[in-house]
Amino acid sequence: MKDHLAFRIAYRGTSFKGFQLQKNVVTIQAKVEEAFARYFKQSLRVHFGSRTDAGVHAYDHLVYFPQAFGLYAALTESKKKSFQVSLNYMLGDDIRIWEFGRLSSEFNVKEDIVSKSYSYFILNSPVEDPILKEFFYLVRHPLNLRAMRKAQRMILGTHDFACFAKSSGASLRNSSQGTTRRIYKASIVSRLHPQMKVGQILEFKFEGSGFMRHMVRNMVGTLVRVGEGKGLDLKSVLRSASRPDAGPNLPAHSLFLTRTKIKPGLYAPLRSQTN
Repeated sequence: MKDHLAFRIAYRGTSFKGFQLQKNVVTIQAKVEEAFARYFKQSLRVHFGSRTDAGVHAYDHLVYFPQAFGLYAALTESKKKSFQVSLNYMLGDDIRIWEFGRLSSEFNVKEDIVSKSYSYFILNSPVEDPILKEFFYLVRHPLNLRAMRKAQRMILGTHDFACFAKSSGASLRNSSQGTTRRIYKASIVSRLHPQMKVGQILEFKFEGSGFMRHMVRNMVGTLVRVGEGKGLDLKSVLRSASRPDAGPNLPAHSLFLTRTKIKPGLYAPLRSQTN
């Protein structure tokens, strides 16, 4: 079987209605497929390792065209040198391929993605940053960082995360995916605003086996409630398996897919060029 042509892409999700194809709206998948069709003069459906909601950003979203590596291999040497730059030009200003490579035909998107990592950014400050407000969710009142870190540690390991799924994971409960996930790492990085010197920039970081729709945004919303002193107990929230028992679903504009890790030996990167 022929190998796949894979890309690692970054994008600013503000102008898109999410990653996956939808009728009558602009999505990341649609833009990637359009660029590929323009370059190779043929249409192929892109496969992907994650679905992001409208407004979510990414730095390492893995996408691939099945059995299409031969199309790249058949290019002339001069076209290979300009391949990445040409595709990035076609993708427009908000999407960039920062690496591409050969992905084994044995790759299975459900079994061979080891983990995904997300970050959610909060500016905890009485003063709004007019520049970063597009990407950082603003919380004006002080948050108890120690309490949030203590609560965050409770989600490490394997749990039924139905309480953090959209609508308590009703659409997933009877599917093969279910609502059980494993969180390998979780942390909150705090640093003083580098320019305004007012408030703290908080980065909520998560690495896990996989994440359900809205899961990260719901987890951070719950941790913020803990930081506000609302008396939420994470163990009780997890046991409840009930979405209403958790905190609010925070906005999508502050969420970033930061890394997609796959099993070693399946992917070989090629040239990485910038423009």
